[in-house]
Amino acid sequence: MKSSLCKFAIIVFIGFCAFLPAPALASQCADASNCFIIRASSPSQVNGILNRHGLHLVDEAHPDKPQIFLAEGPAGVSPLTTLLGLLTDPKISFAESAQVASISEDDDTAILDSVELAEVDQSYTGVVENEEFVSDLWAGYADQPAAGVVRLPETHALPFEEARGTGQVAIIDTGVDPDHPLLQGALVTGYDFLTDQLGIPSEWSALDPATRDVDKQDLEAAADQSYTGVVEGEGVLVSEDVGTRIVVDQSYTGVVEGKDLPAAFGHGTMVAGIVRLVAPGAQIMPLRAFDGDGTGRVWDVVKAVYFATLTGADVINMSFSLDSHSEALADAINFAKLLGVVCVSSTGNQGTANLTYPAALGNVIGVASTDDQDQLSAFSNFGLGLATLAAPGEAIVTLYPGGFYAAAWGTSFSSAFVAGTVALLNEQVEVLGFPVLQTVNFALAELALQSSAYNPDPANLDDWGAGRLDARGAFDNGLLGN
Repeated sequence: MKSSLCKFAIIVFIGFCAFLPAPALASQCADASNCFIIRASSPSQVNGILNRHGLHLVDEAHPDKPQIFLAEGPAGVSPLTTLLGLLTDPKISFAESAQVASISEDDDTAILDSVELAEVDQSYTGVVENEEFVSDLWAGYADQPAAGVVRLPETHALPFEEARGTGQVAIIDTGVDPDHPLLQGALVTGYDFLTDQLGIPSEWSALDPATRDVDKQDLEAAADQSYTGVVEGEGVLVSEDVGTRIVVDQSYTGVVEGKDLPAAFGHGTMVAGIVRLVAPGAQIMPLRAFDGDGTGRVWDVVKAVYFATLTGADVINMSFSLDSHSEALADAINFAKLLGVVCVSSTGNQGTANLTYPAALGNVIGVASTDDQDQLSAFSNFGLGLATLAAPGEAIVTLYPGGFYAAAWGTSFSSAFVAGTVALLNEQVEVLGFPVLQTVNFALAELALQSSAYNPDPANLDDWGAGRLDARGAFDNGLLGN
């Protein structure tokens, strides 16, 4: 099973975390090829299943969901034989191999060097004040073309508390930079499933321990001075390649250029940066299920979904894709939907119509990527049954660890635009006082997003769903109009 975290190249798997991890259990199998995710028909059946099949209990999805567990098969028995036995056990709802995901997309992360730097467009210069942010925003981030395409400025100007968004958006990714100035005041407690630690998982953990402090200090030193050079317009994004470009002042390039950073380093911060831009009034719950090289485990993703659902998330953003269906992940997402959580996922970046998961699940909003001219991105996966709608995903300006901004390409960032818009709709539900509802549920969110999407060509309906995201339209024609 191969997974890809949008065009910045990443892979995933997730680790669980509940309010507290199960202290007596290790979170990984000694033999990954002989590892299984199982759901018993009830918690009382777990011990019997373990004994009947000679399994060793490794981990539980969540303290409130002990019937969903990870187990290692008996030594000396073929994993296929063990799996076949599990699939025929009437006390088991489902069983599947616990696969590891990885991605081999081209890594195109780079620092803009002095040769690539060019004069910045005048509309990108200067700073923008926003009361939701502790630090001033670079206009290249706050007023970027993609924001105009989805009509963010008009949405933020609406009279619903200025339509800033509310609730918690869980981001299952590589963690975040907890010290990034533009994330201050927005982060809430999450979980690092790779280290089994409650808190705000840091992307810096992915760096080589031997050089971590040095690399971090270099990047942070470059971003010191409160973005002075970048904010004044001396940084610019100039690249047509799919991937990521860090926007830095020319004088900073010598400090950060050539750093041997992991392929997926910064991805979680970048996704969080888009959610923050769209819904600055919402809170972000970072859940680290991927390492800096983009690898992870489906089991950890499953645990992250349960953690998010049971600890207050209203929206879950999943900027990754799996080539194969996972019953365990589908089951976790069903549970999230049942509790009113809206799940959003990227469609992937292989440029095909092949189904990828979780975007292809019926209870997930799958998001494809378009450019600023409302054309489907060449790298974006598309197709009926996969894409619910599309959103900008090319040359997106967002945040990067160390206090930087970055330009990025990929459906990962398209998904973040939609997840942020759902947080905006949460505020509308709160202000309008919908009966029973405290936050928007999946059905309302899907209706609002689809009914308001802009579709320049009806032929696109088979490629990227209802059309391209229109955040303002979701308010005018979505919850209010329906």
